Amino acid sequence: IVVGVSQLGSESRWRTANTESVQTVFTTGNGYFLIFNNARQKQENQIKAIRSFISQRVDYIVFSPVVETGW
Repeated sequence: IVVGVSQLGSESRWRTANTESVQTVFTTGNGYFLIFNNARQKQENQIKAIRSFISQRVDYIVFSPVVETGW
């Protein structure tokens, strides 16, 4: 199972812990292949990552949006 994750960034301790959690769960040992992207606090970077995940035909896309609109 291929999972694409676009994380917003690493601006807080919570976000860092969330990233570590995602990377701990989505391992090959658990049956996953993780493609991870840090969007660096920019919606356009998340959109680019999500489009890349779609073109790679990943099984699941996970992201925390930087803004509520524009998706």
